[in-house]
Amino acid sequence: MNNNYYQPGFNSCRPPCPPPVPPTTVCVTGATGPMGPTGPQGVMGLQGVPGPIGPTGPQGVQGIQGVPGATGAQGAQGPQGVVGPAGPTGPTGATGATGATGATGATGATGATGATGAAGAQGATGATPVLSIGNVTTGAAGSDASATISGTAPNFTLDLTIPQGLQGETGADGLTPVLTVGPVTTLEPDQPATATITGTAPNFVLNLSIPRGATGANA
Repeated sequence: MNNNYYQPGFNSCRPPCPPPVPPTTVCVTGATGPMGPTGPQGVMGLQGVPGPIGPTGPQGVQGIQGVPGATGAQGAQGPQGVVGPAGPTGPTGATGATGATGATGATGATGATGATGAAGAQGATGATPVLSIGNVTTGAAGSDASATISGTAPNFTLDLTIPQGLQGETGADGLTPVLTVGPVTTLEPDQPATATITGTAPNFVLNLSIPRGATGANA
């Protein structure tokens, strides 16, 4: 009979009716049997989803300093940093010792000619020098001629040393010159006397110019 179906007169159940009660099963646990042999390793299952990260644990004790590693290669130079502000000027240091003198440099180019300076004042007129011939000495043949000037301004003396000429070759016999007195001219008392020789060898003419004497005083 289906107890869930209501049939008037069979029982006092009214819809809706409760589900039927299943039969009661009594389980009796027996003694544990011996452990069976371990079965073969099963196939590894799929990687599970990682769980959330746990909280950070406390800081551990610092370990012993390890051996320093080898120095790495020099890295590339970084970009130039921004120049910082200038610091304050430090105190002046002590003067260092003077260094050795360097080598003389090359002579520089000649500079431009400067402007002409103003003319100096006119100097005093000097005394006119008086030059007198002193000793004239004949030096040995082949020696050097020399001249010395002695004295004090304005009077000076010129001393000469003139070497003797070398002996020349013997020349041909010369012609005996014939000297004829030519015109004798009278000059004024204050004019100097002169003498000139004209003509060609061996005939020569001596021309004279002699100043007349000054007029004497009356007795």
